Amino acid sequence: MFVRLAAIAAAAALTLAAAAAAVTSWVVLATGTTNAGAGPPGNTLAGVPFANLPVVAAFVVTSAGNPVTLPPIGGTGSATRDDQSVLDLVIQVGPWTIGRTAASTRSVFVIDNASNPMNPALRTDQFSMSDGFSFVGSSFFPHLTTDAPLADGVFLSSFNFVRSHTLSGMEPDFIIGSGFPDLLGIHAPAGPGTRSFTFNFRQDNPTSPAEHAALPQVIFGVIGLEFAAFELESAIPEPGTWALLVAGFAMVGAAARRCRSAIASRGVQSARIAPRVAP
Repeated sequence: MFVRLAAIAAAAALTLAAAAAAVTSWVVLATGTTNAGAGPPGNTLAGVPFANLPVVAAFVVTSAGNPVTLPPIGGTGSATRDDQSVLDLVIQVGPWTIGRTAASTRSVFVIDNASNPMNPALRTDQFSMSDGFSFVGSSFFPHLTTDAPLADGVFLSSFNFVRSHTLSGMEPDFIIGSGFPDLLGIHAPAGPGTRSFTFNFRQDNPTSPAEHAALPQVIFGVIGLEFAAFELESAIPEPGTWALLVAGFAMVGAAARRCRSAIASRGVQSARIAPRVAP
């Protein structure tokens, strides 16, 4: 399945190829399956229909975002939030689609040589595509939407798609400096470090970050996570082009996963009805 996604993305990159430019755009693809979900003891949100479902995601990312310098994590290295860098995305979880509201900042986060306050010897490089919510005074603005059937007051609080590399006693070279990294290296399937993709749901209508943090929640992680990035050498694809790309990638990935599930199901059924052969 992922080979087919890769072939389509590579063909799209060739179609859009142009003279090299200072601005670079990429398509980042991810697939996997959600786990059963978990939350804090005594405060776990139940009834969210995201467990054990296939996930297909496609992001169009550009280096031409609006960088905002953040305080260095643990007092070392650098941290940057690049707003408006995620030009578009499609995230499909089973039959449910995840989208963004007008409040979304479409941000990526670049962290170089962060230190761990609990263990200063550990240093981490990290690239993440995340979105969630914001407050203006006491007004709460979710950045994400989903067409999944949710109980009253339940909302998708955030998603986090993270690639990181941690070393002890030395600085990782996964990310160098606060400039926008090359996503071909960051999302190389055989690259170093760890990867994660999570969805966090909460319930209620908070009026402050502290209230939000205390809400009942459930987090679904993506297992069997596969991903890759493909460079689009035209500086910034036209909106209609990138929308078509991400929609096409997601549709093909979803179809491939359904096909794989159907084949696996037929295999199980065949095994159940296969006659036994006496020794």
